Amino acid sequence: MDRHLAVRDFLRNSREAREAYANIKRELAQRYPYDIDGYCAGKDEFVRELECQALAVYDGSRNGPHLAAPTAQQGKPASASAPSCSPER
Repeated sequence: MDRHLAVRDFLRNSREAREAYANIKRELAQRYPYDIDGYCAGKDEFVRELECQALAVYDGSRNGPHLAAPTAQQGKPASASAPSCSPER
């Protein structure tokens, strides 16, 4: 649940991220109008990166849009459902 709240708060606080996410969703909706699997697969990498950025600044609060300095997450155990934020090669 924390990753969902982190993304929510990140999008609320970052116009650039909101616009980029909206743009990719529009583009994919045009490309895959009848293919939900293609649409979802097309968003996957973008959403994983968005989650990493959001989790880096999320302070863990569930009471609204609270973002902390990036160092707030250091030493905090990663959730089993959290994305791998290290570069995949």
